[in-house]
Amino acid sequence: MQSLLMKRLQMTAILTLAGIAAHAQTTTPTPGPEGSWLYTATLPGPQPITFQGLETYSTGGGYTETDQLSYTPGFLAGAGHGVWKSTGPNTFLLTFQQQTYDNTGTPTGISKILQTTTIDASGNSYTGSGTFAYYDLSGKPLDGASGTFTIKATRIILQAANTTAIAAPFNLTVTSREAVLDGTGSTSADAKPLSYYWTMAPGSPSAAILFYNTATPTVQFPARGTYNFLLTVTDSTGATASSVASLTFAGF
Repeated sequence: MQSLLMKRLQMTAILTLAGIAAHAQTTTPTPGPEGSWLYTATLPGPQPITFQGLETYSTGGGYTETDQLSYTPGFLAGAGHGVWKSTGPNTFLLTFQQQTYDNTGTPTGISKILQTTTIDASGNSYTGSGTFAYYDLSGKPLDGASGTFTIKATRIILQAANTTAIAAPFNLTVTSREAVLDGTGSTSADAKPLSYYWTMAPGSPSAAILFYNTATPTVQFPARGTYNFLLTVTDSTGATASSVASLTFAGF
């Protein structure tokens, strides 16, 4: 009886541990920095300097960036290149360098930046801090050309495609009484066929529109003048978009 009870207790412990392990395996980790970000960095001081930049963290540890400060006389520098690595579940370390120049484009040395960063639980923003230092062409640190900074960034997220209308031609002058409009450049967010509807744009003189519910209708001008044709496209979800084609008839 006692041995049977011990076996049941052992089995219960095994099942409990298995459940804990399964639960642990389903925990979703915070995404790493791989991808592109828009960041804002601040150099502290009596008159703080704040600037923006764009950066990309590559899978495997590569890094590139370009920033607003590097185009300012006195701070001229090329794009940053470097490496990063994870230092914890939500943290990473970044090191990158930039070539520096004087106002005539002559190389003056390099800047070196070291940054530590923490990504928030959403994986779409981070905050961090770091140090920077400038070195001359021989690798000697420049006096008074080092310091600290703080940084925050938001991930650039892929946006869903929109249904768009593109009406053509635009600002075209023709001498033939008939012309063909073109809406085939329009796109659907779900890649399904669009429906087309052409009419005269508000304020435009009237013209005949043949096959107004197709992508490429024919129009006929009754007199000289500029005519504006409004295209409205509708996708399979009912979403619409509009665009205007403009033609000037100079015939007769």
